[in-house]
Amino acid sequence: MKKLYSLLAGLFFAGTSLYAQPCANFNNPTTPGANWVATGVTASFGDTNPLDGTTCVRLRDLPGYSRYTNSVDFTNIGQKFPGQCICFDFFLLDDGGYGGVYHPFIILSDGTNEIMFTASTGVTKGNGWIHVCAPITFCTGSTMPSNSDGSWSMLTPGMTCADFNNVLSNAKTLSVTPDITSSPTEIVLFDNICVERCGGCNTDFELKTSFSSVSNDATANVSLLNMDPYSTYKVSWGDGGAFTTPYVSHLYTTPGSYTVCVMQQSPGELGIACSSCITFCYSGADRKQDAKTTKTTAIPDLKAIAEAEMKTANNDLYRIYPNPADGYTTVQLDLDAKATVSIKVKDMMGKVLNEVKGNYNEGRQQIRLNTEHLTPGAYNVEITVGEKITVQKLAISK
Repeated sequence: MKKLYSLLAGLFFAGTSLYAQPCANFNNPTTPGANWVATGVTASFGDTNPLDGTTCVRLRDLPGYSRYTNSVDFTNIGQKFPGQCICFDFFLLDDGGYGGVYHPFIILSDGTNEIMFTASTGVTKGNGWIHVCAPITFCTGSTMPSNSDGSWSMLTPGMTCADFNNVLSNAKTLSVTPDITSSPTEIVLFDNICVERCGGCNTDFELKTSFSSVSNDATANVSLLNMDPYSTYKVSWGDGGAFTTPYVSHLYTTPGSYTVCVMQQSPGELGIACSSCITFCYSGADRKQDAKTTKTTAIPDLKAIAEAEMKTANNDLYRIYPNPADGYTTVQLDLDAKATVSIKVKDMMGKVLNEVKGNYNEGRQQIRLNTEHLTPGAYNVEITVGEKITVQKLAISK
């Protein structure tokens, strides 16, 4: 009788939405600014966002009221996407003589009141792109929603917490603006204004493997646990064969150790946005079919691997992506409690080349690092949370 043994590893869970996540990436070759209306600004397309290598929108300020508004794609986002984030990429090309540190923002309106999310990271003229994610979270009491990227505020005078929640629930428009000073010469670039899971990366998966003691082969299956319908996924099976899509069975005929990786390409991105991997192995060389040797070491080995994989998954609190990086990388932290976090990028000699430090709340945090100034090669990322220090490798490619 054919004997089958199974391995279950790599379980991760996250929330989902019944609605398609809107995303304005300005990449449509015929109508890049579809559903957007320019008032007091000139919108043009052709500049490239180095974070993903695709087209962005350039907004040039004109005299008077200046807004670039979408009244189609981002309506009622508080009802449709609670717990997710609305994100955007930003670059300050000309500050109109402002001369200081500028914090970009987005505005939501329900037709009566307006709320604004302002980035905590400031930029100066020509000083690189930043990626900002605003939590789609309701106000409670007098506490405005915020995260490590910034905070929400009430833009219309006299608003209450209930008014804020009404705007978020019943949003009619989303707006951005190049207006910084009274001199209408400012130029800003926006890209990838999208609703997405706040963690950004979305490659959590379940790996099931089975093997036969008769044919000495193994079969593996990958199931995504939180698939983004707008993204493209592919699976590397670790045996040198061609990539496939998930939910396709893969056969291994040679016993050994294999690392299975799921990779995600998000909308507007040319390369791989992120990936997750699980390693498994099976052995058939020592299998005997006589009664004296039916108990082999293969089953205990698989159990040990499953336990190790689960332990690794549960303790994998830090993640760096994209890696290799080109222009930027993101450090993802899952914090058990509020903590002081320090992140240092060091060369192989130990010299600190970049450092970010701050106090972060419990839960998942995304900390973006600028790597544009780093030359191609290998670096160490030193992550300090409280008194715990972890070092991970980072590769830079150009």
